[in-house]
This record gives sequence, C-alpha cells and structure tokens, in this order.
Amino acid sequence: MKSFKVNPYSIYIPLAILTSGFISLAFFLKYMLNYDFFNSDVLWYWQDSLDLRVPFNPYHVPGYPFLIALVRAITFEKLAPLAVMMGINLAAVLVGAVAVYQSIKITGISERFAFIGACLFGLWPCVGLVDAVNPVSDATAIAFLLTGILALQNLRKFLAALLFGIAILIHKAMWPFVSFLFIAYIFEYRPRSWKDLVALLILVFPIFTLWLAGTSYHGTPSWIVTSNTGVGAESRATIPIMDGLLDTLRQTGLKGLVKSAIIVSLFLASILLIFINHRVKPSNFRFAIALSAASVALFLFLTHFEIWAAVRFSRILVLPLIWLVGYHYRDKFPTWLNSPLIVFILLILLSTQFAFSWYMAMVFFKDL
Repeated sequence: MKSFKVNPYSIYIPLAILTSGFISLAFFLKYMLNYDFFNSDVLWYWQDSLDLRVPFNPYHVPGYPFLIALVRAITFEKLAPLAVMMGINLAAVLVGAVAVYQSIKITGISERFAFIGACLFGLWPCVGLVDAVNPVSDATAIAFLLTGILALQNLRKFLAALLFGIAILIHKAMWPFVSFLFIAYIFEYRPRSWKDLVALLILVFPIFTLWLAGTSYHGTPSWIVTSNTGVGAESRATIPIMDGLLDTLRQTGLKGLVKSAIIVSLFLASILLIFINHRVKPSNFRFAIALSAASVALFLFLTHFEIWAAVRFSRILVLPLIWLVGYHYRDKFPTWLNSPLIVFILLILLSTQFAFSWYMAMVFFKDL
C-alpha cells in the first residue's frame, strides 16, 4: 500500500498560516481592542462603492469600490460591509501568496524558498496582514500586480497587461511599479510586434478612460493627481524629495526611533537590491530591479504624511529578495536555514502583526 506523504513546503501550509493569522488578527482588533474598522480610508471606500455614478474621487482610483460593489451584488447584499471588504482582502492575500510562490518556483528555485517567500509576503513585518484585516485596498492592488508578474513570466502578455491595468485602477501606488515593470519588459524582450502594442492599449485604456471622463467632470486634467500634489505642497523638507524620510528621522522618542529604523532599513534594502541584482543578474533580474526601483521611488517622493505607504507596499520586495537569495543557493539549500529557525522567524513576523495592530488601534487612530 502506497503511503501518503505530506509535503512540508507546499503552498497549502502558507495559505493555512495566513488564513489563521488573518482571522486571529481580526478577532484581536474587533473583540480585544474594540477597534472601529470604519474610519478613514475604509469608510471612504465603502461610501464610494455605494454610488459609482461619478467615480472621480481625486484621492482614490475607483477599482476597489467597484470590486466591493461587485461582491455586494453577487452576494445579493446579504453580507455585512466588513464581511465583504475583509473577504475581498483575505482572498487577495491568499492569491498574492500563491502568485509569489509560483513566481519563485517557475525560476527553478527550491520549493523551500518558495514556501518562505509566500509566508514572508503575507507576514511582512508590521503590515503583511494588518493592512488586509484593516480592509484598505493595498492587498487587492498587490494581488493583481503579483498575478500580472506571474503572467508576464509565463509570456502571457495580454493577461499581464489586463492585470496590471486593474492594479493601477485600484491604488495609485501601483503606478510606479507598473511603469518600471513596463520599462523592464522593453529591455527584456525588445518588443516589436503588433501584439505588444495591443497589450499596451489593454494596459492604459482603463486608466486613460477614467482620466478623460474625470477631466470632463472636474474641468481640469490634473484632477487625478490633485490630492497628491496638494499634500506634497505642504512638504516641510528643504528639498523636493526625501521629505518623508527626513521628517521621520527628525521624530523623537521610541515611536520615532522605531519608525525611523523600519523606514530607513527598507529604503536601504530597496537600493541594495537594485545594485546586487544588477551585478549578479539572477533570473528575472530586470523585473527585480524594476520592483526595487519603484520601492525606492515611493520612499523618495512620498511626503511625511504618506511615507508609511512605502512600508506597506515594500512587501512586494519579497520577489526580488527571494529571486536573488534562491539564485545564490540554487545548487544547495543552506543548512543553517532549518525548519526550527523558519518556524521561529514566522512566529516573530506574526507577532509584529499583533504589535502593530495594537499600535494602530490604541495609539495612531486615538491620536487623530
């Protein structure tokens, strides 16, 4: 009789970990911290989903409200608002983890690294699950971006263009990532065929149509970036870039120190990934450089009001990081990275989700 053997590094283990972590974090916020989920952007997204006749909010692109409205319609308005939005984000986290896992495996890297990559994506320090349980649009936008990258790796350019086009309709932070990936695609494949032009049209048509309609509605072509430039105009930095970084470094106390350490570390990691990938040239190095460069751009150009968004979207760095590390250890998996150490690291990462949730509920929103 053939024995059944469970693969300890299959994708199902990360999916179970992330689902359990998501549910636990939701209960922690709701019933232990009495956190009000419907504040700030979450409430805004829900209100936008109730009236899609004029989807020209200058602060948000309308992809996420459209998706919320679609799920509400499919479920015949039977689900509570929080259930709809959390359900979308849980699905997005799981889809993103699968995309990361497959994007790593497809390059021939060890399945164990794919396992680590999927877990690291979902448990990215402080923000991996928090910004999905607190149902903003980050996780959904990232899921479309990651599945687009996977489609691009499989040379399914039309599908990739469609997924990227949806991603930039869900969150403006996707704009630099998609732009740099487009440049990387040009360098990687030297596109010349009519199919590449069609793919480009698929990519830009939705956002162009939105911009054109919004220009007619608002009476100005700059409406889609007005909110961003308005915030930027309040910059306290003496130079037009690095406002968020410099302001964070000026903050004092434990809160300022921890925030500075996180932001500066991820900013430097983004830069380092660009240089190492350029020098080593592992599989997908152009795409890795593109993703790292987009992360650097967020850290450089976001103001002190928005700089934490660069941390939230830095979880995309898991791909260039694991592609690079996996390439380095392509012949032999490091013996020091054993199962007990992996479990310990995952527990630490999970604990940061609860710690930041406590900070978000008990400090950040209490101070607003």
